[in-house]
This record gives sequence, C-alpha cells and structure tokens, in this order.
Amino acid sequence: MSGRPSSSDPQATPLFILTGFLGSGKTTLLARWLRAPAFADTAVIVNEFGEVGLDHLLVTEGEEDDVVLLDSGCLCCTLNSSLAETLTDLFHRRARGEIPGFSRVVVETTGIADPAPLMHTLMTDRLLAARYHLAGVIACVDGLFFLDQKDGFEEVRKQVALADRLIVTKADAVPAERIAQIQGFLKEMNPGAGVLVSSAGDLDPVDALDQIEPSSALAWQASHEGLHHVHSGHEESDFETLFVPVEQAVDWPGYAALVEAFQSRYGADLLRVKGLLKFAGEAQPMVIQGVQHVFALPEATKHASSGARLGLVLIGRGLVKKKIEKLIDKCLGGGKPDAAE
Repeated sequence: MSGRPSSSDPQATPLFILTGFLGSGKTTLLARWLRAPAFADTAVIVNEFGEVGLDHLLVTEGEEDDVVLLDSGCLCCTLNSSLAETLTDLFHRRARGEIPGFSRVVVETTGIADPAPLMHTLMTDRLLAARYHLAGVIACVDGLFFLDQKDGFEEVRKQVALADRLIVTKADAVPAERIAQIQGFLKEMNPGAGVLVSSAGDLDPVDALDQIEPSSALAWQASHEGLHHVHSGHEESDFETLFVPVEQAVDWPGYAALVEAFQSRYGADLLRVKGLLKFAGEAQPMVIQGVQHVFALPEATKHASSGARLGLVLIGRGLVKKKIEKLIDKCLGGGKPDAAE
C-alpha cells in the first residue's frame, strides 16, 4: 500500500479537446473526420450540427434530438448544457443501450474559447474522471493567418501553449516555406507538442488522436531534455517554457506542498505543467498534469523507459528558472517555502 490518492479509472473513456481560433480550419477537419471509418466508434460533441454539415449524413436520431448516428458509425451530439451534463448523459445512454458504444470522445470548442475551463472540469470532477480520461488537447493552427494572429490574439497563443498536439491547416494554400516558419514558431512556443500538417482537412484522425495518449507526457519530457528557458517571441504575453529535472523520490506531502505553492504563487499564469515524478513506494513514474491552478491526481505509467528522465515542464508567464528550482527543492524536501520564493 503506497497511501497515494486514487486516480481515474484505467477503463475510463479517453477524451480529446479539439480547439483552434476562428477560421483555423477546425470545423473542416472535424467534418472530414466524421466521415472516416476510423472514427466509427467515436462520440463527437459539437457546438451546432449545422457547422459540420451533417444533413446528408444523418441516418437516425436518438430519443432526444441532440444525438445523431452518422452513416460512418460515429455519434454526434450538441453541447446544449454544461460539458459535465452532456458527458454524463452520454455515459448513461450508452450504459442503457440507447446509443451505440463508443471508445473515445472528441469535444469541439468555439473559435475564441479558452480550453482551460474544459480541462479544469475533467480534472476536478471525480465522477467524470472515473468515466472519462483527458487524453489530449489538439489545437488547429491557421496556415494562412497564424503569423499575423499570434501577436494580436491572446486566445491563439494560449491555445498553442495548452496543446498536446498542433495541426497546421490549409497547407495546400500557402508556400512550404511559410509552413516551415510556422512550425518553427510553434516549436518555440510549445516544444513538447507534436506538430502535424493538414491540407483541406485530409489528416487521418488516427494520426491526430491515437498517437497522443498515453505517451504525451513522456513526449513532453523527452523534448525538453537539456531545455532551460524558451520565450514565446511575444513581449506582451512573454510565455516561458522551462524544464526542471527532479531526480529524487517524492513523497505525497511534499508533492501536495508543491502544488499548493504553484497555485498560490502563479495561479492562472501557470498555463501548463507536465512531467514525470518518481513517488516513494510506487513501482513506476507518475504522470503529472496541471492547468493553471488545477492539478489532476498523478497517474502511473507503464510506458516510461528505464532511461526516461524525471522532471517537470512548465509553460507560463513570469517563470524564473532559479526560483522554480528553489521552490521545487524546498517543497519536495519537506521545507516551507519563503513568501518571496
């Protein structure tokens, strides 16, 4: 017995958040995915049916008019209430056999939406966490306009910073040199997120989704080997990315103290925390995930190699590497950080 808190059920359905700024090609991509055979066992939550052009795809309607079964075998429903209520309704209707089974869920956000509140819901609602597992955040990046948008819209930069995977859209409409330039900016803003390129929504959903989970935290960790400090390139937002190695075994009180310190000192300015920590009494490293002031319960992973480096990746504003290192050492060492740290 390790005494650690219980985490989400390993049988929980993986859930992906699909985000992207207005006109980024997110809806075009999703509409193509809804027709793909590989998407047959997926439940997709959209804002409005009309946006993804479902009229000719409709085969049957459920008992309520907010869930439809497409000829591809994919379920599609609208977000008519809160995300928690919609997901709970899907869970119970599947259990009662009112709708076909599904093995994954994709939630589409609006173009100007901040993905963080949705992530908070999935990380803090214990009943939802037992039924659905946040498997990844996918952000569509406009190949035509991103280079102009990144400096003018906070939403664009935040969507990129929170993503586990980035999809550069409209590659067929811009020169290859521009796509390469965008990829360079994305790697600087979020080095841990994999970057894919799409032309007219032609990206296979399996490539976009299934390769994220369960290795996204490990990919972040691997991509930040040797990384110390990266700026987003935008002075106003000034997002920093840090990797801090944590080689020692961690106990649960020390980890709780660290989370509390992150929350009280950085709050909403700490956009994302990911990484691997070795907890005393645990056979495998634990995956760490935090979004602003909300942290999920650490989860064990069986996918870390024996040589995987332990540590935390942080993306946010006002992050100073030496202060972060001192804060981590003090909390995990059982001490109480000073107010100025």
